[in-house]
Amino acid sequence: MNEHNSLCIIYQTPIDKEKNCSMCKGQIHGRCGIWKTSNDSEPEFQCFLCQRTCDISINCKNAKRGLEVQADLVLAQSNKKFKPVIVGDNVLVRIPDVDCGKLAPRNVMVVVQAVDNGFYKLATKSEVLQKLFCRKEFQLTDNKIFM
Repeated sequence: MNEHNSLCIIYQTPIDKEKNCSMCKGQIHGRCGIWKTSNDSEPEFQCFLCQRTCDISINCKNAKRGLEVQADLVLAQSNKKFKPVIVGDNVLVRIPDVDCGKLAPRNVMVVVQAVDNGFYKLATKSEVLQKLFCRKEFQLTDNKIFM
């Protein structure tokens, strides 16, 4: 009876006909891997562990690419819905219901002071608002009260 010193990296059992994985160089049974062919090279034998690692990597790259495409579509849709605003335009900002009384105005007229990476710095006549606003948080007006 032959003794085998090598164990399969998948099943941890002795190997009678050993094959080596082309990626991890581990010894495996013939049934513990698959033959992979690349475009310009000869077929390589890969263990199931390495194959699964490659599949996970490919799926992660595809998921990231899909998220980037989806983000671009959402951004394009948002830009289509909300007209662009430039510095000096007058806009209306809604006052939260918690902060205003029953007879108080619901909106405040402000002017766009600066644009920074899609966020807007807004100011009234007396002060600059602390918060940066995104485009959907205010409405563009035709009135030119502030200059």
